Amino acid sequence: MALIGTRNTKESRRVAIVDDEPLIGELMSEILLSQGYCVEIYTSPRIALKSLVTEEYDLIFCDMRMPELHGTEFYKIVKVINPEAAPRFIFLTGDPSGNLLERFLQAERCPCVAKPFTRNQIETAITRIAKRDYFSLPKAA
Repeated sequence: MALIGTRNTKESRRVAIVDDEPLIGELMSEILLSQGYCVEIYTSPRIALKSLVTEEYDLIFCDMRMPELHGTEFYKIVKVINPEAAPRFIFLTGDPSGNLLERFLQAERCPCVAKPFTRNQIETAITRIAKRDYFSLPKAA
């Protein structure tokens, strides 16, 4: 099943995690739930795309390298089907080096967190998006 799970807390901000590695989704979920977010985990970017047509997320964490669809391609499709979601992306990557990746992230103004990540790195990336005034941070649970 591509959608691993939905975990909800009352009146929380919605976050989609798109990563083909279920363990990464679970680790991210633990961090985000402790911060008061509602989390949906997708191991398939194609299923996540279907959800993004009808659902709205305050943040989208997206792995760069997935077998079905590369993170940059996923992002480009989202920009077409749901342009308001594009500024809310935070990318995850196990290989943060590379000129193409750097140029893409700079051009799109998206934060990127290297794997393995820490809680602080995730929180810093979220704060960077929140400072753009797209949403306010939830109170810690």
